[in-house]
Amino acid sequence: MLADGVGGIISAMKITDDYSGKLEIWAREGKVVRMPRITNLPPFGHRRFNSYAELNAWKQSLRDQLAEQGGAQWTK
Repeated sequence: MLADGVGGIISAMKITDDYSGKLEIWAREGKVVRMPRITNLPPFGHRRFNSYAELNAWKQSLRDQLAEQGGAQWTK
């Protein structure tokens, strides 16, 4: 607890530490912003990997394909 300079006591907790405080902030900021998406992501489906090395090799091949296309193209 901290003194507020007027003789009262205020809490040291920030509004973002309080769950109801976060809801209050989110309610005040009513605008929902759409997240950008990658439009030219190479197609891939469900895969299972036997090791992390296999997973990492697959991810690297996806990054290589994306680089060959000239990089990621994002929506606005």
